Amino acid sequence: MCEKYNGWKNYPSWAVALWIDAEPTDAEATRAYLKAHGKEDTAKWLRSSYALCAASTKANMVGDLLGWAFEQVDWMEVVKHYAD
Repeated sequence: MCEKYNGWKNYPSWAVALWIDAEPTDAEATRAYLKAHGKEDTAKWLRSSYALCAASTKANMVGDLLGWAFEQVDWMEVVKHYAD
């Protein structure tokens, strides 16, 4: 179970937003997509964009843990961070 972290729903959601914020082009692309497509489509777009990274990990302990954490991300919470 993931518990609240730094005011976010959980650690994985916070970490995704942190890494997007850390890369200015990712943050700008997220804001631009949000402006053009709305919150729900942006959440789907973000999830599918980063799913390729998560899926590229081989079937092993690290891959299992990464897959679990990826499924815990609240993509709408991440999008709302950029909408505010």
